[in-house]
Amino acid sequence: MKKLLLTTGVLAAVAGSQLGYAACVDSGNPNTTASCASTVTLNVASLVVIKGLDDYDFTDAPGWGGTGATGDDSVVNGALCIGTNNPATGVNVTISSLNGGFEATGAAGGPIAYNVYFDGSAAPNGTAFSADTAKLDNLNCANENFALNVEFTGAELLTAVADVSYSDTVTVSVAPL
Repeated sequence: MKKLLLTTGVLAAVAGSQLGYAACVDSGNPNTTASCASTVTLNVASLVVIKGLDDYDFTDAPGWGGTGATGDDSVVNGALCIGTNNPATGVNVTISSLNGGFEATGAAGGPIAYNVYFDGSAAPNGTAFSADTAKLDNLNCANENFALNVEFTGAELLTAVADVSYSDTVTVSVAPL
């Protein structure tokens, strides 16, 4: 029984290789040389990359001054790079707050609302919007090409409780269109 299975396996292997060989011969007759053409297909999905997003520290920012609110608006400017392998199609950007509404929270007092601006326009919290396709970089993303600014208004800063650290986490997500 073992010998029968082994023989059957060898015949199947030989039959399979001869079928593969015969498929390469145009005339159907074996020749000393043969050639076959094969199509190679590579499908590359649209890819995106984001680089350069740093923390925003308001310790010495105008309007705060490290000692408390002055009543002036306090803005920290940042920059980042968004790149794609398909700039003509574009990308969607979503900016969201961990606290749910662009609000920094602390151990005491209420939350302090702040604004986020993407390339000069107010960014909606958690809602996707299109980035300027003309400014998109490639996947190497060597240059900062978009501004991301965070602003606390003077009125909001005046509601802050002294000696309390307020924080939030802002997430920037990028997806190909």
